[in-house]
Amino acid sequence: MTKQIKRFKILSKNFLNFFFILLTLSTSQLFSQSQVSGNVKDSDGIPLPGATIVEEGTLNGTSTDFDGNFTLTLENDESDILVSFVGYITETYPVEDGAVINASLSVDGGSLDEVVVTGFGTSQQKKLVSGSIATISSELIENRGLTSAGIALAGTTAGVMVTQNSGQAGRDDVQFRVRGYGTINDASPLIIIDGFEGDFNSLNPNDIESVSVLKDASAAAIYGNRAANGVILVKTKRGRKNQDLKITYDLVVGSAESTIDYPLVYDPAELARVHNQAKSNYGLPELFTASDIAFLQSNVDSGLLGQDAQDIFFRTGTVAQHTVGISGGGEKTNYRISLGLLDQEGMILGNEFKRYNGRFNLDSEINDKIRFGTTLSFVRGDANSDNENENSLGGALRATMDWYTKFAPIYNTDGSYAFAPPSIHKGPFSGNRMAESDAVNFNRITNRFLGNTFIEFDLIEGLTVQARGGVNYTGESHYLFHKALPVFNWIDLTDSFTVPANRRSDRSNIENFTYTGFLTAQYEKSFGEHNIDILAGAQTEDNRFTFFTARRNNHLSDAVQVLDGGDAATATNAGTETGFSTISYFTKINYNFNEKYLFSLALRYDGSSRFSEGNKWGTFPSLSAGYIIFDDNSSNNLFNFLKVRGSWGQLGNAQIGNFEFARRLALNQAYSYGGVSAPGVGQSTLGNANLTWENATTTDIGIDFNLKNGLYGEFDYYLRDTKDVLFDTPVNSLTGIGSQLQNVINMENSGIEILLGYRKQFGELTLSGSFNYSTSTSEIKSINPQGSDPLDQIVYGEQTPLGSARVLKVGEQFGSFYGFKTFETGNGIIQNDSELGNGTPENPTQLGSASVGDLRYQDLNGDGLINQDDRTVIGCESPGYYYGFQLNLDYKNFDFGVIFQGVGDVQYNGTRRLWRPFLNQNTTVDTRWLDAWTTTNTDSTFPKIFDEVGGSNPGTNGTSDFWVLERDYLRLKNLQIGYTVPTEDLPVDYLRVYLNATNLFTITDLPELVDPEGINGDSAARNLPNESDGSFFADEATIMPQQKTIQLGISIRI
Repeated sequence: MTKQIKRFKILSKNFLNFFFILLTLSTSQLFSQSQVSGNVKDSDGIPLPGATIVEEGTLNGTSTDFDGNFTLTLENDESDILVSFVGYITETYPVEDGAVINASLSVDGGSLDEVVVTGFGTSQQKKLVSGSIATISSELIENRGLTSAGIALAGTTAGVMVTQNSGQAGRDDVQFRVRGYGTINDASPLIIIDGFEGDFNSLNPNDIESVSVLKDASAAAIYGNRAANGVILVKTKRGRKNQDLKITYDLVVGSAESTIDYPLVYDPAELARVHNQAKSNYGLPELFTASDIAFLQSNVDSGLLGQDAQDIFFRTGTVAQHTVGISGGGEKTNYRISLGLLDQEGMILGNEFKRYNGRFNLDSEINDKIRFGTTLSFVRGDANSDNENENSLGGALRATMDWYTKFAPIYNTDGSYAFAPPSIHKGPFSGNRMAESDAVNFNRITNRFLGNTFIEFDLIEGLTVQARGGVNYTGESHYLFHKALPVFNWIDLTDSFTVPANRRSDRSNIENFTYTGFLTAQYEKSFGEHNIDILAGAQTEDNRFTFFTARRNNHLSDAVQVLDGGDAATATNAGTETGFSTISYFTKINYNFNEKYLFSLALRYDGSSRFSEGNKWGTFPSLSAGYIIFDDNSSNNLFNFLKVRGSWGQLGNAQIGNFEFARRLALNQAYSYGGVSAPGVGQSTLGNANLTWENATTTDIGIDFNLKNGLYGEFDYYLRDTKDVLFDTPVNSLTGIGSQLQNVINMENSGIEILLGYRKQFGELTLSGSFNYSTSTSEIKSINPQGSDPLDQIVYGEQTPLGSARVLKVGEQFGSFYGFKTFETGNGIIQNDSELGNGTPENPTQLGSASVGDLRYQDLNGDGLINQDDRTVIGCESPGYYYGFQLNLDYKNFDFGVIFQGVGDVQYNGTRRLWRPFLNQNTTVDTRWLDAWTTTNTDSTFPKIFDEVGGSNPGTNGTSDFWVLERDYLRLKNLQIGYTVPTEDLPVDYLRVYLNATNLFTITDLPELVDPEGINGDSAARNLPNESDGSFFADEATIMPQQKTIQLGISIRI
């Protein structure tokens, strides 16, 4: 039986391998090259399958087989060989033709010796890098059942904050920040996948081999104008030369549910009583009579009303993910093919998502001087939702909050949709959220293609020239149809209307196409103990973006949903097209002496079409140095490795809209002639020909160490000084235009980063873990410093007492909330008439028509009167620090791992959601409003409740520190328990089964109304005054909370 199994394994491997051998022989010339072979074991003599063998200074490599054996054909006869394995110290071996290497690797307390990608296909041993680079291996990414690959970085890397803003299937909205905020504009890092810009979150996690994060200016400078916010380099898995055919299959299946149980009032009788209290608090007539409340209560008691809406509209979601990989290689050609399917059923009704991934990586040698390769990837996403605005949840989640849905059942006794008339709920609207959800058919199809190819030539010894070109295409099509579904009065079934009132069909299409080309030359040479690596090149990028949308109404039937099925008289359409281009020249020089003294110098010259003539070009230099005090050969009893390093550099940022420098025209401007409106053209922006690059100067000092006892770590201090930050600045209203984009802000971003790790083997038990901690401050240093009237602050957002204002204030953090401070006594609430104020700073006259039970504000300017001038900074949504830690245990065939992530010194502004309890009588209330102030409940959680409809004064309860809550949290991001099955009697080489769970629990003081991870500082960056209506927390509670998942997985290797 054992022989038959072995024979099956050999046949299954060799069948496809034979095909690729034929491909290799038909496209390659046979040249005599040096070969090395050998075996890799650990210090106990146990073979290490999957160890990496790389020819130093190249991407040429292979991996060991199940018995630890390998064979590698060299590109350069004088190269050294790097032998590495995750968790072990990398060893370097000089070789000669025909040499046999029997490598023995020792357990590594850290990861300082690993080979890292540093840009444009080049790689270095991490110990020889003088910049700040973090690395994440595939072990932390694959086999975790992740719906977005980016989530894998959460909690794993110092200086990198990963935030998942939604748990919606197909719309995770994972965002990255490297070292906080160095700009008030787009602070996203540049994502490079196999050398070209791409979308991290659309990757299949099982396709990723490694991730490198370039954090300081020296490391990132080679990427120029997009690198000011850091660079994330993703390297996908490729085949290896002389590798037998390998087939892999990974399956993950599981369930998902919400991390939040919304604390809302669902009982309509209770809601009516609370609303009556809100009216009587301000001397207004109560809307619900005693008989109204008794009627509602009787139906609650019978079970017809009062159900938890979250139980109705939410569900337990499902997820299944499949990945198949095929890889191998011969003397000249290696390949890897992968296919993936992610199938999600979201945790709200109507939300489904499928993602199809395909990837093909190929590398080949034409001869010993010429090589070429290609990477092709395709991703198709197919999402369905009950809401055309997928960034908020519409039907299902809003149904848990809506006012009128609490006063009627979902369905009538005959199965039809039910609604409550205004005579029952006393509100302005009637409807049925289930019907509204079912009426919407929204489908989003996304197609992504990322393809690139390269060819490189070895002109002379050590000099390689490479040409590389690629395209990145994203096409997104939206299909929307509103059916007309009848809803019936649950009191009188003869009263009905349709939801919505008219059928509607919308179609839109978005296309984004980017072409990128590179030409580089790299020279590597060693002169005794002097080692030099010079890279020079040019890059061009061209982007085109198009958008088109069309709509028709009044379709005759739900069965005919095409645009032509609607009324031609209602047809509307719109579209736009834009784009940008860049050209760059760059060089980087790395030098080390005796692999001990390290130096690096880089220069980038960027040109962008986003600036006018005279400002298009920017020059950005950087330099770094390092000194290895101790290495493996040092004779000391404490350190295996100790390195100090420092860097300085400048980077530009041009992440603004296209043609912002130009005066733009609106083609739909309406003019009135004799009372008749006529279409025309009008200027819509002022433009600014003086716009120029944001310029970030970064200084970094760091230490890397590895102790003999298994402890390792990294420490960094960084200071980033960003000048000429672009901001849409308010201008004189006489211009007829409210603002102009200007370079008016200087800010300073600084912090420390600490990474501590430990890895040790105790017999058959391997213990490893790490802790990372990062601080980040982003302080506004000056506003309009070169202007005739420098400013102390700019208030933006909602400028009234009712709104959620922000402030850019010199000396304060970016993302600061702006509002009133309440008195610390009396829970910040006016407890009696004397506290309404007497015009003194100690007892100021309160805002508006304040009354007992409202919030009591402090007089900060000392004039005895509360007004707008008493507002100040009351919190900040940018975290002051963030951290993560992980623990891994391996014992025999069992493995266990956990990853935690947390943030601290960060606040949440709940003004819009908590302060407005009924939202103009549109929603129910948070259960904490049941502990609102009354004359018999003066030691309350909240001030007295109110309803904006009908004349109560909400101005007394505007933006203040009362509604600003601490958003610190610690979350268990991932837990995994696995077992590797012995395969001696199985027709596979490797088999592992595991249990995986995400977001099992969260420790936070933030109320469950919002997810603490989902509300982050990005809202300040996304909603500057030039965005929409300038509002900020526009229903942040309708953002989908994250998923709590439990999954089973299996990994098979043949």
